[in-house]
Amino acid sequence: MGKYVRMRELPKCDFCREEGSEETARYDAKTRMGPWAYMCPEHFDMYTDRRLGTGVGQYLLLHEEELPNFD
Repeated sequence: MGKYVRMRELPKCDFCREEGSEETARYDAKTRMGPWAYMCPEHFDMYTDRRLGTGVGQYLLLHEEELPNFD
């Protein structure tokens, strides 16, 4: 799967939704607590080891977006 996934539509952040807001998720990643979640950049920094790749997490981008530099 790699470091990114192209999507037609970006989901909402699971953590923000629990807090009552509607931030767009940019990551689908495994949390330090164990389960995977869709996360906005803020929650990705809070709840993950900030790594991307198969088995760890992916950056979500729309089909028409440019691929970011992951270095």
